[in-house]
Amino acid sequence: ARGDHGTDLYLRWNGVEKADGYKVYIVSGGSRIFKGSTTDNYFVFTDLTAGWVYDVVVEAYNESAVSESELVSVCAAPQDMGAITVTATGDTLTASWQQTPYHGYLVQWSRDPEFATVEGSAYVNGGSTLSYSASVKNADEYYVRVRAFKNFEGERVFGAFCAPQHALVKPQAPSGY
Repeated sequence: ARGDHGTDLYLRWNGVEKADGYKVYIVSGGSRIFKGSTTDNYFVFTDLTAGWVYDVVVEAYNESAVSESELVSVCAAPQDMGAITVTATGDTLTASWQQTPYHGYLVQWSRDPEFATVEGSAYVNGGSTLSYSASVKNADEYYVRVRAFKNFEGERVFGAFCAPQHALVKPQAPSGY
């Protein structure tokens, strides 16, 4: 799980019978960096870099032994998107944003500012693509939101959506008027 703009990560594992507790490490460059200990079978990282991949080891211990987990990779969520700009021309909505160092974006649009009903959505692949245009029906008010994603082990890890931006789609006057 993710949180706090990509800097927090919730890690859970199967408990070890007779363990008194667990020590959690990040492995970097062959060195272990102690992150903390817990008596539960979960740990919350609170100081990660958004969008980075980390190698983690968990040690279960009791008075007589220490048992080490396999090295596992985890991916912190991308940071939240900054503000986006939305423009409407004719029957086209265009959302634009600043570049973030991720693999792509999910763009959604709705007539509802709470996005209870999503009118449409699109994946924009490639971190260097900084806008998306969508054709919409009827003159109406629309709201657009965007969030970044990072590809990790065949899945998309998403950051949080930006604040929805409002646009009013006005019908175009017929040509010749």
